[in-house]
Formats: sequence, C-alpha cells, structure tokens
Amino acid sequence: MKAECIDRVSDALGRRTSAVENRDIENRMRLARKRLATQDPDGWQKLSADEQAQRAGAEAARELTQEALTKRIRTAQTILAHDRIENYVASQLASGADANRISALSRMLEGRADGKNNIESVWSKQMGILSAASTYLTKTWHAAGGRLLHLMADPKAEVAMIRALYGDETVPKAFRDAARDFHTIADRLRRRFNAAGGDIGKLDNWGIPQSWSAMKVLKAGKEAWTDAMLPLLDRSKYVHEDGARYSDEDLRGLLDEAWQTIATQGANKVLGGTRVGGGIKANRMSAERQIHLKDADAQLQARQQFSDRGVLDTMLGHVRSMARNIALVEQFGPNADLAFRQALDDATNREVMNDPAKAWWYTRQGRFLARVYNYMAGNDHMLPSTWYGRAIQGWRNLNLMKLSATVINSLGDWGTMLNTAHVNGVPKTKMWLNELRAMNPLDRSQRRIAESAGLMVREYSQMISRFGADIGAHGWTSKLGNTVLKLTLAPYAWRARQQAFSLGMMDQVGRAVAENAHITDLARGDQQLIKQSGITDDHWQILRLAQPDDWGGNHALITPESIYRIPDEAVAKITDEPPALAKDRAASALMGLVYAEQDRAILEPGARVKVMLGADQDPDSVLGILGRSFSLFKTYSFDLTLQHLTRALKYYDNWKGSVGYLASLIATTTLLGATANAINDIINGKDPRSLNLSAKDGWKNWVSALVRGGGLGLYGDYLINTAGSRGNTLGETILGPLVSDASSIMDLIQKSIAAGTDPDADAERKLHSPALEAERTVRSYIPGANLWYTRAVLDHLIFNELSDYLSPGYLMRQKARAQQQNQSMYWNPDEATPHRAPDLSHMTASQN
Repeated sequence: MKAECIDRVSDALGRRTSAVENRDIENRMRLARKRLATQDPDGWQKLSADEQAQRAGAEAARELTQEALTKRIRTAQTILAHDRIENYVASQLASGADANRISALSRMLEGRADGKNNIESVWSKQMGILSAASTYLTKTWHAAGGRLLHLMADPKAEVAMIRALYGDETVPKAFRDAARDFHTIADRLRRRFNAAGGDIGKLDNWGIPQSWSAMKVLKAGKEAWTDAMLPLLDRSKYVHEDGARYSDEDLRGLLDEAWQTIATQGANKVLGGTRVGGGIKANRMSAERQIHLKDADAQLQARQQFSDRGVLDTMLGHVRSMARNIALVEQFGPNADLAFRQALDDATNREVMNDPAKAWWYTRQGRFLARVYNYMAGNDHMLPSTWYGRAIQGWRNLNLMKLSATVINSLGDWGTMLNTAHVNGVPKTKMWLNELRAMNPLDRSQRRIAESAGLMVREYSQMISRFGADIGAHGWTSKLGNTVLKLTLAPYAWRARQQAFSLGMMDQVGRAVAENAHITDLARGDQQLIKQSGITDDHWQILRLAQPDDWGGNHALITPESIYRIPDEAVAKITDEPPALAKDRAASALMGLVYAEQDRAILEPGARVKVMLGADQDPDSVLGILGRSFSLFKTYSFDLTLQHLTRALKYYDNWKGSVGYLASLIATTTLLGATANAINDIINGKDPRSLNLSAKDGWKNWVSALVRGGGLGLYGDYLINTAGSRGNTLGETILGPLVSDASSIMDLIQKSIAAGTDPDADAERKLHSPALEAERTVRSYIPGANLWYTRAVLDHLIFNELSDYLSPGYLMRQKARAQQQNQSMYWNPDEATPHRAPDLSHMTASQN
C-alpha cells in the first residue's frame, strides 16, 4: 500500500487511518477510481495521476464514513431486533400463550388461528406488503396481463411495456402510466428496505429486473451466450480504474463468468457447501449488476433468447422478493438469518436444559422451524435442474387438468367462510352480497374496488398453491395446467369468495377505526383480533386519517389506496417517520390482518403446511419427488385441519365456544359436501344419492358428504370404499398421483402381456381392457375433455361409445354398477340425450 494513498484518504477523513483500514484502502481506491471513471471516462483520463488519486481518496473516505454510519445503524437495529425477539418470547411464556420458547418463536414467522399471536408475523407482513404494493401493478395487469381473459400472453403488449419501462414516450399512455406506477412502488419498497437496514442504491438507467432461464442459458452454451450478449451490453458501464473502456476480451471474460453463475444457479459460488457472500439479508440485491443492457431493444432481444418469464411475472417477482426481504429484516434485523438462527439455538438449548427428557422433541421442533424459516426466506428455494426433475415438475403441472370438478368440490369454502366471518364479526349477509357482486362479470366497479383494496395479487401471480404446485413454475406445462384450471372457473370462484370476505373485513375495520380513537377503546374481543395481528396504535392513528371508500353495502372501506391518498402533511403531524414510509407500514399492517383471516376463510396454505408436506426438499431428490407427489391436491385438507381445529380448540376460553365452533364447522361443511355430491351425481347422469338415514346407503352418503365438505375430496372415497374407481389401492392414492399413475402404467403393461399369453386372462381382459385403461389415462390429460360443464355431453356422445368399443359390455357394466350402488340414472351411458330430468326427490327418499 502506497503511503501517498493512505495520506490522501487520511486527509479526506481528517484523521489518521488505522492499520486495519489501511489494508482495505488499496482496494477501495481501486474501486473508487473505477466508479469515478465510469461516470465520466473522457474527463477522468484528462486528469493527472495526482488529481485522480485525490478524487479517489475523497471518494474512498466518503465510502468509509458512510459505511461506518451504516454499521452503527445496523448495530443498533440488530440490538433492537434481539430485544424485540427476547421480549416477545418472554411475554408469550408469561401470558401462557405458548408452552415453550420454540412455539413462541414460530409465531414470529407465521401466526396461528388461536388469537394469541400478539405480533405481525413475517408471513402476514410479507403478504401485507405484497398486497398493498399490488395496487401499483393494476395498470400493468390491464396493459400487459395477456389476452382472452388473461389466458394467453400478448407479445405486442409485452414489447410496449418494456419500452415504456425504459422511458419510450412513443408507446401508448396506458403503458407509460403502468411503467411509472411500477417504478414508483419499486422505489418505495427500496426505501422501506433501506430504512430497515438494507443497502440498495438507485440506478438511473434501471428499467426492469433481469430474469434469466438457467435451462435456456445452459442449453445455448457459453460461447453462444457470450456472442449473443456482447453487442447488447451498455459498454459505457464497463470502465477500468484508469478510465479505459473494457475490451471485447474483458467483456467476454465477464460474460463467461455470468454464464457459469446463471447456468449453475449460483453453484459455482459455493465452496465446500458454503455460499460465498450475500449472507446478510440487508445486503440482498445491493450488489452491482454485472450485466448492463444498453436499451429496451437489447432487453427485448436478451429476454427472447434467454428468459422464460413474462413481463408481468418478472415485475411481480421483484415486488414479491422485496416484500419477503423487507418482512425479514423488519422482524429480525439486518442480519435476519443469523439473528433467527441464534434465537432458535437459544430457545432450543433452554428448553432442552429445562426438560432433558424431552430433548428429542425440542430438537425436532427446532429443526422443523429452521426449515420453515429457510423456506420463507428463500434460502432453500430450488427449481428442478435434472431432466427427470423437470419432467416430473411438468407432469405435476399437467395433473391440474384432472381438477375438472374442483369448483363444485370446493363448495366447502362457504363453510369455512361462514365460521371465520363469525369470529371476526363480519356480517354474513354483507359477505354473500359481496360475493354475488364479485361474480357479476358485467360489474366493473367490483373489480375496481378489489384492485384498490390490494386483493388482486393472487390473480396477478396466478397462484395454484392450494393444490401444492410451485409458485413461479414456468414452461408450457405450467401455462397449460393454469389455463385448464381457469376453464373450470374455479379460480374465479375463489377470487369472488376472497374478495367477498376481505371487503367485509376491511369494512369492519373501517367502522372500528371511525368509532374508536385508540385500540384500547375497542371491545375485548375486537382488541384481541387487532393486537394478535400486530397492528399498533401508530398504525391505527394513520388509518383514522384515511377517507373511507363506499362500495355496495360496504360504506367504511379502508383500502391501501385510500391510505396512500392521505396528505403527507397530515401524517407528519402524528409520526416522526417519513410520511411515505409510515403510510406503507400502515397499509401493509392492515392487509396483513386481512390476508391472515382471508386465508382461513378461503383456505390458502402457509409456509408451515407447505414445509410439512415437503415443499423445501430438493426437487431432484427421491425425497423431494415423492414429497411433491404426496402433497399434490392435499394442501387444502392439511390446512383445513391445522387452521380450524386450532381455532376451535384454542381460540375460545371455554369448552362451549370450542364445541359450538366445531359443531358449526362440521354441520356447514357437511351440508355443502352433500350439495357437491348431488351436483356431481347429476353431472354423471345419476339421480342425487339419498341422504335419508333409513335408506340402505344413507349413513354412507352422509359420511361421504362429511369427507368431501372437509376437503379430502377423492381421498374420502377410501374411507367409504375399499378401492378407488380405477382400482388403485389406498396406499397408492395417499402417496399421490405419481405413484398412482406409475402403478396404473405398470398394471396396464402387465395386463397387456397377460392378454396375449394367458388364455385364462380373457375374462379379466373384458372387464379391464388394457386399451380401455389406456384410453382413460390419456383422456385425463386431454385439455378440456373433463370440464364439469362439458364432461357429460362428451361422455355420452363420444367417450362412452369409445369405451364400449375398446371393452365390449362396458355400457352394460356401468348400468349394473349404478344399480349395485343403489342409484338410478336419468341419463343412461348409451343414450345421446337424457330420457328424463334428474329426480331431486331421491335425496330424501327412504330407498333409491
């Protein structure tokens, strides 16, 4: 290290630097030279060596000073976070809300339905931030969200959107407005993250986050990637410390390294199982981008060749990632990973020392909670990298096409909605009216209020998480599965129910805010609801400044948009925080409360359930593959049990409340299950099954209704029958479609071989023709072939005849089977049209 360099920095600092600082100065001077040279390469080269040293020294000194200040702030934030964790865990134990420290700590990650959280969890905070921010993505959704009810991408719109994001004033105003809104919310999130200890600078030329497909980059190869990307780079961003531009050879070296990082999904930066750098959450997203594209055309060309994500998907992904990181650092401090790990180790060790006999149990709890944290923090998020992993992921996506009647089978949502509304004091009539309005495709006002309320985020992201599929999956199988699922109309029904409940919740909060100056003025039950969500009195005072919206029967709606409309000067009078930051936090706290209860009313599994079902496992491993097969179509059932059983047993202070809640939940979901069974029977050409207990199968039909209404769907059939309709065993079905389908294929092969070699297999062949089994398997994967509103017509016009051709006697066997099940048919399998209308009186008949 040259003495003059040390002198330059010391002069700029106004003090002598330490030995430790001196070791760092040379590198800082080099980086400072490079940064200054990049800003004005020509001007930099005109400076003398001494002038360059002076400026670089001043820049390095400024950086040292800023880093020292940042370090002090982060140290203070870390101490506060440590105290917050300690105080919260202690208060939960003192109040009896939690039996041990690990249980209390888990609530900081994700709340429970027992009303004893007393904090805004990371999961709720993340959803609150994401939903409040989504109000700024509304214009993007309308401009570039796709064609044909958003089922298909619109390439022209995506091109216009990218050009608008790069400042092109020639594109239509709708795209320019959408780009402005996205840059506004991206900057607000950046500022909130930095306020919590983050360090993200603002790039003047930033248009849209970069998104690369590891598969496309790997498939192209290093040389093709480098050749394609080299002419797209903004060469003004690549300057040596002496002001000289990067040569082609320099840029090729940089692109080669970038290729390796993208193609290996960062594996090249892992040494001995440890990832190098990027450990502190506050530093996430702060590293300088190595790939600077020169303009919109370069961005478009690069995305076309090396990305598999749409524009809206990329923008929402950035917002989602920022929401997650903000939630983590606000809860656990700048170094969230380390803070949580230390808190968990401390909690586990204390519990083990207090009760050594249960050491195995506390250790197991701690390991599971660490998995939940890593999943929520994105530390273990992996996409399949092997050919078989990607193939199985594609197969899982295609299995969504089997959900032909899910909109009918999900009628049990109304039961959970009713009970959750009762707990939260949401009027049931208002909720039903909200749903009717939301289901009216001609009423644009309902969509407008849902957008301003931040309730469209799940539609934007096209989440299919209730069935265990991965958010963020891409490719044609994902698009096809999502499209078919939309054609079943189920996502629209879920959206209408979510909006109905959440608008009712927001209206109730608005009324409470208007009528009570402080949270302590609320009734005890309402205080419990508000406090367990983490809403503070500071948030409450900002909510009181919002001008409520009036829509339908909801006259006191407080939405994120209404909060953002509050004048900054009004907010400045009640808080020392920057007004924009204070409004952001109030809006996300409100939406965190709303989404937490919405996800219990219309079940959406959280991190705990997903990890329980193996979502954090390596998708290329045997455990990951089997876990994802097991979890497919089951997350709804697990979440129902976890959420509502917890609420029934632990929310109420006395056994009467618990019994009443359970009785109401069981009664409503069972009746709705019976309704779903009746509708499915009619779709299948049968009269509805009898619910009269004196009928032969009356009790059995009530059990079937109980199981279906409880969310088990087809798995409930095995509580009533010994085998599935396709002959799969209970074990195969429990293990999931992967094992079930593999078993069916192997069975099909075996029967095909036996049919050609064993004369005694002829009778079996007629009953279970290999060709018939193959036709059923193929039909289940034909897009649109099993839609609930077209299935009956297609079956009677095409597939029944085809099945009878492949397996002679099939139609007669179907009739016989219906008789054995004591169900009459109004539309026989061999009839093109029904011979009569369905007889609804069969539901109460003493016999079929």
